[in-house]
Amino acid sequence: MSNRWCNTLLLALIIGLLACGSSGKLSKVPGEDQAVFTLLDQINKGEVKGYEAKEMLKTSYSLAKSNHLRQIDALSAYPSGENFEKMMARYQLLNNLAKAIESSPVAAGWVDEPFYDREIEAMRNQAADAYYNQAIVFMGYNQRSYAAQAYDLFQRVNRLLPGYKDVISMMRMAEESAILKVMVNPINYHSFSFQYWGMQQDLLQRELVRELRTWSNSNFVRFFTDQEAFMNRIHPDRVVDVRWTDIFIQPVNRQTFTRTVSKQIKTGETKSIPAKPIYKTVYATLQITRLTLQAHGNLECRVTEAGSMLPLMWDNFPSQYSWLHEYATFTGDQQALGPDDWRLVQANGNVQAPNRAIVYQQLYQQSFPALVQRIRTVNWQ
Repeated sequence: MSNRWCNTLLLALIIGLLACGSSGKLSKVPGEDQAVFTLLDQINKGEVKGYEAKEMLKTSYSLAKSNHLRQIDALSAYPSGENFEKMMARYQLLNNLAKAIESSPVAAGWVDEPFYDREIEAMRNQAADAYYNQAIVFMGYNQRSYAAQAYDLFQRVNRLLPGYKDVISMMRMAEESAILKVMVNPINYHSFSFQYWGMQQDLLQRELVRELRTWSNSNFVRFFTDQEAFMNRIHPDRVVDVRWTDIFIQPVNRQTFTRTVSKQIKTGETKSIPAKPIYKTVYATLQITRLTLQAHGNLECRVTEAGSMLPLMWDNFPSQYSWLHEYATFTGDQQALGPDDWRLVQANGNVQAPNRAIVYQQLYQQSFPALVQRIRTVNWQ
C-alpha cells in the first residue's frame, strides 16, 4: 500500500472521529476546528483546489489556532490543576489539527503547523504539581473530609503522571485518614446467647458487617466486628449496637373440631323413557386437628459516636411469624369427601412444629434487610 493511500486512510479516520457530525464527543470540538476538518475533506476530494484551497486552509487553521491560544492565555492567568489540564487539552486539539493537515495527501506542507508536545508535557507536569501541592495542604488539616479530597487529588496526580514522587504512598495515607471506622458490637439476643437460638456463632453480627462492607467498598466507610477492631488495634469513630428487645414464641396451640360433609351421588337410573338418574346423599364426618404457632420480635439498632456516645440513629425493626398445620381423620362414606377434605385426611399427623431456631430464623429474615438498608442511610460523614 502506497504512502499516499496510508495518509488518505489516516486522514479519513481522523475526520471520521473528530468531524463527522455534532453528536457525542464531537460536540466538544470547537467550530473553528470543525471548519478545518471540513475543508480538508473537501480538498482531499478535489472539491476545492489550487491557490484558493491553500489560502482557505491557511486562514481556517489560523483562526482555529488563534482561538486555542487565546483560551490558553486566559486560563494561564488563573493557575490551578484544573486549568493546567484544560490548557493541556487545548494543546492536544492543536496537535489534532496539525496531524490532520500533515496526514493530508494533498494539503501536507501547505501550512506551518507546529506540534505542541512539549507544551502538553509541561501542562501535565504543572497540573500534577498543583494537584499534589493542594493535596498536601488538605492532608495538613488532619480532618477526614479534607483527607477524602486529598485522596481524589492524589488520584488525579497518578492519572496524569503514574508514580509521580511518592503519590502511591500518599494515596494510601490519604485513604486511611479519610476512612470512617465503624465497629459493630456483638448482638444482644434478648438476654440469651446465640447458641440458645440454634447458632454456632454470632451470625447476625457477621452477616451485618459483611453486607455493610459490600455496600461501603466505594465509600470512605469501613465496618469491623469488635474482635477485628481489637485484633487490629482499630479505634472506631462510630459504634453500631443491635439487640433483640423482644422475641416471643407462643406455645403450639392445638384445636380439635368436627365438620360434617355431604354429597349427592348417582346410584342408578329409572326405567322410564327417557331414563332419569337416581341420586342419594352420602355423609362423612371429619375430625380435624389444627396446630398453630404465633411469634413476634423486635430488633433495635443504635448508631452512636464512639467517644461522646452522641446518638446518630435509633430505630426498630419489628417482625412476625405464623405457622399453621391441619390434618384430619374421618368416619362415614368417603364418597362425601371433596378435594380439600382429602388433603386434610392425607396430611401428616406427626408433623413437628417449628423449633426455636427455625422461628428465630424467620423473624431474623424479616428484620435483617430493613436493618441493613436503614444503616446505609445514616450520614456517614
